[in-house]
Amino acid sequence: MEERVPKAIAITPRQLAVGRRERRQEEESPADSGKKLPNLVSRRKRDPKKDGRRRQPGEADEATPEEAEAEQRFRDMASRRSAAMAAAVAATTPPTRISRRAARRLAHERRLRLLQLAPKFARRGIRRFHARFRPWQILAFYIGVPVVISLFCCLFVMFTPKGERVRTTSPKAPPAGAFIDDVLAAVQNGDVDRAEVAVSKLVELYPKDPRSFIAQGAVLAQQHKYSEARVAFQTALNVSPDLVPAKMNLAELEFAVGAYAEATKYYEAVSGELGSNPLVWFRLYLCYELSGRTADARELTAKNRFRPQSVEWFFVKASEALKAGDRGAAQKYVTSARTLFGKKAEAYETSLRNIGWLK
Repeated sequence: MEERVPKAIAITPRQLAVGRRERRQEEESPADSGKKLPNLVSRRKRDPKKDGRRRQPGEADEATPEEAEAEQRFRDMASRRSAAMAAAVAATTPPTRISRRAARRLAHERRLRLLQLAPKFARRGIRRFHARFRPWQILAFYIGVPVVISLFCCLFVMFTPKGERVRTTSPKAPPAGAFIDDVLAAVQNGDVDRAEVAVSKLVELYPKDPRSFIAQGAVLAQQHKYSEARVAFQTALNVSPDLVPAKMNLAELEFAVGAYAEATKYYEAVSGELGSNPLVWFRLYLCYELSGRTADARELTAKNRFRPQSVEWFFVKASEALKAGDRGAAQKYVTSARTLFGKKAEAYETSLRNIGWLK
């Protein structure tokens, strides 16, 4: 009867014929005898008289070497055939697919089993540890390990700088922005005492924040303490060298006190960051004119820094007229700017009044 081969295994007819021939050779005797082996299920009964003893009831006869060898070959052939069939079934059976939820559930169950087995493994490890060492060694371990850990912690605390070990127990400080808003509101309302209290708290709580010193400088400048305000703005600039508000406040301070050369330096520093602000360019133009750098002032106007018919353009024309001594033309430009732009012209007019060109 022809043996069925699973469809999952691709076997050519030649391989099938070779396999049949090998199985026939294994089932038959060697080629020289040409005889089949005796039936292995019901072994041939042997004569107990030839063995010199009487066979007991139910005792099986011993097989001959030829029978044992044939039986071993038969078992090997059966095991190979079983392995081939198992491989064929595994190849033809598709893998089982499960949903993600089922996979997560199985993984969770596996973790729970491991957690349940953890105490068991721990107890087993402790028992093995106790069985391996002597009692005095176990006692030294349980006493020595905590002592070493405590000593290490003490050394760590001893060699840590004191400033890093101290922990403040004071409540969390409010954000710096709240104090700055309070300072600005007090300055706008003219409440100098309230502004000083808010600034002192701000500097005390945030000594490394440059905004604290900017707010302090603004309050001091409001009180006309220009030297102290200059120190505060310079401190903020030292904390953060690229801080634009600190440079701008220094420029405004130097412009207010008449140090036009210093103001020019700071205005030039912030002109790149605040180039879209026309008031910065107008103040820089005035600093050039007042410090004797007329060529730089003409260069600013030549580069069209002041758009025609804009508020800054009217006041540049007024400045040129005032410098030439034509106050009537200057007043016309100022009046036109005030009429066209309203409150937007007040900052430019104040700049001309601060330098004494407008009365």
